[in-house]
Amino acid sequence: MVMGGALAGGIVGYIVAKNTGNGKTELIVQPATPASNMEEMKRKALIAYGSVTISLATARTGINSEAMDILGDFISVRTLVGSAQIILNEPENTPIPLTANMKIRTPFYRFFIVNTAQPLGTVTMDIGRNNMFEVGFEVPQIDAATALMLSQYTRWGRVINPSWIHAVEVVAPLAGATLVTKAVTAAMSGYIYGFFISSGEANNFLINWTSGGVAKSKRIVFSALGSVEAIDTVPLNEGLPADAGTNVTITVVTAAGAGIVYQANLLYGEV
Repeated sequence: MVMGGALAGGIVGYIVAKNTGNGKTELIVQPATPASNMEEMKRKALIAYGSVTISLATARTGINSEAMDILGDFISVRTLVGSAQIILNEPENTPIPLTANMKIRTPFYRFFIVNTAQPLGTVTMDIGRNNMFEVGFEVPQIDAATALMLSQYTRWGRVINPSWIHAVEVVAPLAGATLVTKAVTAAMSGYIYGFFISSGEANNFLINWTSGGVAKSKRIVFSALGSVEAIDTVPLNEGLPADAGTNVTITVVTAAGAGIVYQANLLYGEV
């Protein structure tokens, strides 16, 4: 009599029952050979794969007859044209939606692809070995231009590159004099992200722009001589961008005293 002997981890050998002739039975362990182990693997159709491309032209619902007997514990979705889900091991398990660059790490002995009929649809997966569970995404490499756009959006809230508009010092400007100006480019909207004002005396200043055809302004009050520089990631005219073809300016409210020096700059961007 021959019985298969097994332990967790795989087939290790066979137990052979031998009659000794005196009414006793002796049990002998016959180790399995590498060839017999391989035959066992083939019998179970557990095949370690490298890469596989699956057509989505035929609809699949995840029934046993559609099982793909591929052994592994790591799946990386290289490309996906169309939409599909994967079920690991048994059809009653929860489907996992597939996306390009997705990675799944968990042991499996087969899987099912679930999809509607998509004549041009395909999914290519790399299948290998790892010993941990993880469902995640590999961030694709981005080019320098895209990286710059992401950086601008993160810092300024939009894809924009504000820059300083510098103006020279002005001595004893008159009331209403413009200290700095920036024309908004045609077909663009202007945003004010900061300003610099320096005055040798107390005075008021106006930051001026036109939005929707209506004049807008913000008053900056100096109670004494000094300098102020302000920058924010949210433009001070958020929601009221300066109209194309108009000017953004900083002006003096009251005439300056004789010999008093003023200066103003704008941190401006447009989209």
